[in-house]
Amino acid sequence: MSNVTRNDSWVHTKEPFSRDAYDFLALILATVGVWGICSNLLILILYFKFRTLRTPTNLLLVNINFSDLLLSIFGFSFHFVSCVSRQWIWNEAVCVFVGFCKNIFGNVSIVTVTVIAYRRYIQVACNKVIDFPWSWQAISYIWLYSLAWSSAPLLGWNRYTLELHGLDCALDQTPEGFSQVSFVLLLFLAFLVAPASIMAFCYGYVLYCIRMLRRLQDYQTSSALRLKDYEIKVAKMCALMILALLIFWMPPYIMSLLVMCGYKDILTPTVAIVSSVLVKLSTAANPLIYILTSKKVLFLYYESFSIASFSKGFIPLYKNYGGHLPY
Repeated sequence: MSNVTRNDSWVHTKEPFSRDAYDFLALILATVGVWGICSNLLILILYFKFRTLRTPTNLLLVNINFSDLLLSIFGFSFHFVSCVSRQWIWNEAVCVFVGFCKNIFGNVSIVTVTVIAYRRYIQVACNKVIDFPWSWQAISYIWLYSLAWSSAPLLGWNRYTLELHGLDCALDQTPEGFSQVSFVLLLFLAFLVAPASIMAFCYGYVLYCIRMLRRLQDYQTSSALRLKDYEIKVAKMCALMILALLIFWMPPYIMSLLVMCGYKDILTPTVAIVSSVLVKLSTAANPLIYILTSKKVLFLYYESFSIASFSKGFIPLYKNYGGHLPY
């Protein structure tokens, strides 16, 4: 018998899924969790190992990888063990801890992606040079902002509780009362609507400026061709980042909003587990986006996994290649 229940009596007597479903969930979580940990850890190692990678821009990227790494560790491990055990085997304090970790690390990733979009905007609009003090200050504000929102449920504004499927913990998706409902609504605005809007505006402005600059160039020149390639690259990154934000982080908010509107029957254990897994998939998707949108990152990954290339010529090759992670 499990130690936890969805109605806070901490006794759950019925398994909502079949045995095969639990095994399938465990396999998915193990696969994605290992990929998320390895890919994010690799970028962190490369950043600190090679001095040419230590740029102010890449520092923001490292902040995303660091938060995604922690989310992979704390978000997947407890959930995986629960799937194997077919129940939540820890107490309420661990449940609150896991929910807090998932919330703060997820919020840090979302806000950092937004700040990176803003950095691109001010570089183009204000011609501002981004240095290390600016990046460190931005990272400090990101963590403080995320910590403030993630600590609110610990003080009684909403709560961290076991999810409907009984395998993981998160914010209460069935808020009742003005206090809990207001928190969900404000969180929806602060970490989904606002970031998506800011990213769309910033990347849209960057694309607009690139297109205007390209029109001033002769279409036969190499500069115009490079601008066109860069425009396509930024557009792909913009589309992927906004799409990933909406796909992975929107479902929990949509479920809570539907419940608040009276559609409680739509929140089933199956819907809840799909929403929970989607949030965790973001930790594995972010590194994949960097690979797909940049040949430099793809080169970095290829050379990192090639032991011969790494030992014989990776450092000089990468220096000649630019020594600079994009994004």
